[in-house]
Amino acid sequence: MTGEFSHLRSTIDLIRKAFPDGISDEDYAFVLRLFYDHLSDRNLADVISLTTGREPATALNDIYRSASIPESDRDLERVRSVLYEHGFEAWLDED
Repeated sequence: MTGEFSHLRSTIDLIRKAFPDGISDEDYAFVLRLFYDHLSDRNLADVISLTTGREPATALNDIYRSASIPESDRDLERVRSVLYEHGFEAWLDED
């Protein structure tokens, strides 16, 4: 990816590896919650727009709703495990 969104390439690649058939409705809010602490709201909205086809404004509203998911949620842990299996830890270590 070149141009405007090239700085988001590794994030987009990670999501596509972890969810090759797309992010399910069941996992969607948990994916947002897990990336929320690591990306700006705007960058996360752009990533979600590019990986799901949702409008960035819609993704941004979804992001705000997902921020209230508690860290102790079992489904959050399940989705975190999927992301870790596909390189989330390495992604976290990127500059």
